[in-house]
Amino acid sequence: TLNVGALLTMTSHDEFCNKRLLLIHRPKGMPRPEDFRLDVKPLSKTPPIGGVIFQTLYVSIDPAMRGWMSAAASYLPPVKLGYVMRASSIGRILVSDSPTKFPVGSIVCCEDGGVQTYVAVRSKNLRFLSILDVSVLTSNLPVSSFLGVLGTTGLTAYFGLLRIGMPQSGDTVLVSGAAGATGSVVCQIAKIKGCKVIGTAGSEDKCRWLQENGIVD
Repeated sequence: TLNVGALLTMTSHDEFCNKRLLLIHRPKGMPRPEDFRLDVKPLSKTPPIGGVIFQTLYVSIDPAMRGWMSAAASYLPPVKLGYVMRASSIGRILVSDSPTKFPVGSIVCCEDGGVQTYVAVRSKNLRFLSILDVSVLTSNLPVSSFLGVLGTTGLTAYFGLLRIGMPQSGDTVLVSGAAGATGSVVCQIAKIKGCKVIGTAGSEDKCRWLQENGIVD
């Protein structure tokens, strides 16, 4: 998770200075800095009709982003060259033209906020925005947890294991990719349910991390 709060600046009373990470080349192999460009563009402080503007607090950096950089067909269309790099994000609403549903100051999660410091969301795209219940957070559970264990990866682990796998106490559960964002949560839920957990991972360091932190048996 990337904290982008330090990048926030304003250019005038009427505009935000929006820093955006644009995809300018389709990577071959590992992505390189040259495949991106940091762009600065003024953004009006007037929200779209019926929409909102939020300030990005955190951006989720996920393995899926590599696939979105490719032109290959996938469950989502590829990011267009010259456009903001796609990413889920958490932000705080600064301006709202839909104050009943999205009041100013609300902390929200956006499925496609992208890697940028401010996001203007049109009314038709508000379905991709959800207000977060920050009351569930503790001192050991920061708001960025909504991009991880309290977000898509955690939900995938929870429902995949408990609704599909349906393990019983005493079962042995084998988890591939056990050191990943989803796999590591699956392992911990399985242990809570009284299962013996065996995990596989892609390197000795990952396997050591799993054992040293008591995530697998």
